Amino acid sequence: MFGRNRIIGSILLTIILIGFLFLAPPFLSRGNSAEETAQQKDYSGIIRIWHVVGFKPYSGSLGNTLSSVGKEIEKTHRGVFFEVKAMDEDEYEMRLARGEHADILSFPLSLASSASLLTLSSSEELMLPDAWRGIGTAQDGTLHALPYTASSHILLVNTGLLQEMSETLPEGAVSTEMLQQICDRIASALKEKNRKGIGAVAGTQNALQACGIAGETAEYDVFRKGKAVFAAADLRAVAEMRSLEKNGKGFAFAAYPLIVEQQELIQLVSLDERMDDAKMPFAMEYVSLLFTEKVQKTLLDQGLISPYTALHSDDEPRDPLLVEVQKAFDPASIPNMYGADRKRRAE
Repeated sequence: MFGRNRIIGSILLTIILIGFLFLAPPFLSRGNSAEETAQQKDYSGIIRIWHVVGFKPYSGSLGNTLSSVGKEIEKTHRGVFFEVKAMDEDEYEMRLARGEHADILSFPLSLASSASLLTLSSSEELMLPDAWRGIGTAQDGTLHALPYTASSHILLVNTGLLQEMSETLPEGAVSTEMLQQICDRIASALKEKNRKGIGAVAGTQNALQACGIAGETAEYDVFRKGKAVFAAADLRAVAEMRSLEKNGKGFAFAAYPLIVEQQELIQLVSLDERMDDAKMPFAMEYVSLLFTEKVQKTLLDQGLISPYTALHSDDEPRDPLLVEVQKAFDPASIPNMYGADRKRRAE
């Protein structure tokens, strides 16, 4: 069954990419023309990629994956090199203030409206499934960026404390409305039991904002110390908690996908508007490679979400939590940061 699903997934992705090749002549003609120009000039040099980290994968490094994509292109273009620099948002802003800029930018949704990006051909969006289109589009219809992967907010549960509060959670994903109701009951129970020093919910700032929890909250470390019933975080936190539990330094916990109104753990890719024209064909080739089956499956193996739902079926059993996360993820809830209104789309 798994082998059959993988074959079907591969066929569907191939159809999507073939359709893109036929339906996107502006993209291809621009790339070919620029490539010929670069070859005539015997171009060689470094193409700089800034990876602004918005979230970390469940396992591995997204920055390392981006570096490996560049190395694939280096094999076929002598003298062309890709340099990937991973940084947080503060370093990104500092570099911009110093007048620096990248050629290719991998960035989180939160930076979408502030980056100086090249306007891409709208036909490039055709390689994305319909449900993932419209995320990087401005009000005038121009395309600025393409989403290439995503993560998800997670609800971590201290199972011992939850049982002590005589509460349970249903199987599957948890909505923010359900979480708010349970948190309210637990907050009351903590007062009744006079459990001082124990909170109902903790979490990272971004995750708590996404949940919109009303009432008192605490920093994520409070949960890690066993002093909160719930924590809202991202997938990387699950891996870290499992590692602590395995080494005897943690406590029994469970993890559930969180369904939020707006999915904001999205990573986009685009080109800087100040990039040299001679670099264009190689930069375009790089962007295209991010959407190939090989790279997208690598991202899935790291616990990230791929736009191509057909690839979510694999020939090997995967972590049940990651399967549930992918099922619960709704691309229609990804907001547009460029002013255009996204219509809800069906997969």
